[in-house]
Amino acid sequence: MDCIEGEPEVSAVPVYPEMSRMRGEKVTGMPTEEKIPNEGGNTYDIRFYIMTPTSERAKLIINIEAQQKFYPGYDLVTRGVFYCARMLSAQLDTEFTTDNYDEIKKVYSIWLCLDTPQNAEYTITEYRMEPKSIYGQYWGKARYDLMSVIMVCLGKDGDVERGNRLHRLLTTLMSDKLTVQQKKDILEQEYGFAMDRESDRRMTGMCNWSEFIEERALNKGRAEGIQKGAEGIIELGIEFGLSQDNILERLQNKLNIPLNTAQEYFELYGKQTV
Repeated sequence: MDCIEGEPEVSAVPVYPEMSRMRGEKVTGMPTEEKIPNEGGNTYDIRFYIMTPTSERAKLIINIEAQQKFYPGYDLVTRGVFYCARMLSAQLDTEFTTDNYDEIKKVYSIWLCLDTPQNAEYTITEYRMEPKSIYGQYWGKARYDLMSVIMVCLGKDGDVERGNRLHRLLTTLMSDKLTVQQKKDILEQEYGFAMDRESDRRMTGMCNWSEFIEERALNKGRAEGIQKGAEGIIELGIEFGLSQDNILERLQNKLNIPLNTAQEYFELYGKQTV
């Protein structure tokens, strides 16, 4: 903790510099002169600078992302590489100038993947730049190791005994099978955490947050189910020549929804069907 420089930025720094300019902000490390049109509004989950405890005090820039879906329609590693590239280019005129590229700080994008496929469970993989000799062998020094994407993949089963020490720690923290007290005991006894009042507060908050995420997912599932059910009832009703009032009555009875909600669904899906 003593190595972290300043306060970590939590969901505050846009991945795209255009976003910070739109909000009238100048974010440290983000070049305001770069213009990238038509890009989305992603932000880094957590980003902070760290000074290694050496005599040289080398600075690193670390980004940490929590990812529920291992494959959200694209390869997560490519997104991690993109984030690293952004953090490298964003250092221009803040960490280095075009007169001295040697001042570029190394960047890490670390991804904590929760819902992983079987072939990725309990693995940690680093993707980084490495030299490859095409012809001959160059023995000189070159500073190429400037970015690393690290995928930390947990298991779906939530087994706190599997994986290495980091896997077991993270699985304990995120487990929905352990009570808050059980988590505290494990953190104290196996990982040497000093569970003071502040740690207790954070642990309780994390457990409450997990419950909130779970409830939100359930509610989303219910809403999507009702929506699909309404679409099917309306489509069949129109196909069989039922009146609007009859279809609205069926929607209320079958889906247990009020009249105004049934009318909204009919306005949406009735016109599409017709």
